[in-house]
Amino acid sequence: MRRGERGLTLIEVTIAMSLFSMLLAAMLYITAGAGAWVAKGVDEARLKTEMGFALESVKLYCGKASQIGADTRFNPGGGVLPAFHFRRERLVRVPTPSVIGDDVWYWYYKNAAGDIVLKNEETQQEEVLIAAMFKPQISFISEPGFEPDFFTVTVTGESGKGAARKRVAKTAGVRLWYSSAVR
Repeated sequence: MRRGERGLTLIEVTIAMSLFSMLLAAMLYITAGAGAWVAKGVDEARLKTEMGFALESVKLYCGKASQIGADTRFNPGGGVLPAFHFRRERLVRVPTPSVIGDDVWYWYYKNAAGDIVLKNEETQQEEVLIAAMFKPQISFISEPGFEPDFFTVTVTGESGKGAARKRVAKTAGVRLWYSSAVR
């Protein structure tokens, strides 16, 4: 602006509008990018939390199994099972191995909706451990050469959307407390 004049020239107004537009566009781009980055991080954190919870649930419930269902027994040469069926003491702090009437049968499996669930067969309630939105898979793996009272559990899932999907996997080992469960 020249000294003594009251208004802006057309060139100065055009330059100011262009700079303001570029500044506004840059702020919108950064804000949108940061929002997508945060959403991706939250999605992945939720998946990892659900996977960790699922593995901890398997270790706590299956570790105290008093019997494995005949339909989910491991092959002596090892193998992979997509589900695990077992009987467990209702009150683990007061075990009564000779009394079967106070035991509850449970299933870990992928239900029709695609969720990884723990099902209590007595109440028919399903506890969702990993939501279907993550496309989860669960595998119970017995390795040849290990004792029959030990197996590993692997859970996998996908976080993110579209081409930015990321595959996440977690594994944990489970040792059965009661040796009679594997007989």
